[in-house]
Amino acid sequence: MREVVIIGGGISGLAALTELDRAGIRCTLIEVKDRVGGSLRSEVVGGFCIDHGVMFTTDRLDAPFISALNLQDAAYVPRHDADDSYLAFRGGMQTLIDRLSESLSRHSVMFRMAVSSIGRMDTRRFAICMENGMVLDTSAILVATPARYAERIFYTLRPEMSFRLLDYRYDSIARVSLGYHLADLPDLPADPPADYPLTYLHVTDHPERVPPDHCLIQLGVRYERQKGLPIDLVGEIAALMDWPPDPVFDHISVWPESDPIMWLDEAHAKNIEILSHLLPDGIAIANSDYVTARPTLQNRIESGQQAAQRILKHLNHQRN
Repeated sequence: MREVVIIGGGISGLAALTELDRAGIRCTLIEVKDRVGGSLRSEVVGGFCIDHGVMFTTDRLDAPFISALNLQDAAYVPRHDADDSYLAFRGGMQTLIDRLSESLSRHSVMFRMAVSSIGRMDTRRFAICMENGMVLDTSAILVATPARYAERIFYTLRPEMSFRLLDYRYDSIARVSLGYHLADLPDLPADPPADYPLTYLHVTDHPERVPPDHCLIQLGVRYERQKGLPIDLVGEIAALMDWPPDPVFDHISVWPESDPIMWLDEAHAKNIEILSHLLPDGIAIANSDYVTARPTLQNRIESGQQAAQRILKHLNHQRN
């Protein structure tokens, strides 16, 4: 029988795995995609180190996870605002995912596998039903998936939890990365004009992220999921911002659950508190969807760590 099964290999799931690994607990990680990290992924294309998820976060350089994961030399401050300091990584957000994945080889990983539901086998064992018909048994389960997937997973075991996870809302944001010669651009604004349909504008010319005399721009573009993206989104942005229509490089990435907005709802914190009370012993949840403030890297990691501590407490109680 498996000791702990973690469903979901995003940042919170990986943080939970790291915490359980430190305690010597053997885990099985189930991830529906062929890689871990969720929306956080980076790659180098044409000399530009791009992020498929967000390029800057509102974490600070002194955030606890930076020193805990020994990332001081990998992180930098790309911009300062009156209210916030931003954080980025020289090698993109993939740097964080790679660091959190260092213990992965000591555990079992099931890629391209989806969970349909969870239930009980007996008083000490849970059952995990996979969409391919496979059934796993385990002493504890850590669900680190977005709310809209967790709603389905919990329906058989705790329908009242599923009810509270229904209709979780996300902001549909396309992240558009553009590479330009610095000489081809006018002065770049720190933020998009208030009347433009852009949620943010981030720029870096860090030498480890762009070729010499170039810059990398990432913009957040809100869109309606039912309508999809415009055919020539890059051209529209260039025209809107009065930039050259032919950037050296461009890339668009979309992750439907990467921008949770329920934390803006006044009832969200109370709902999460109720969910925590509804959780059966031996089951924990972790994800940015269950954070009660604007999700940062730090509180996504803390969500996984706290869920892991709940699981450890349950396992210790079973042993005693």
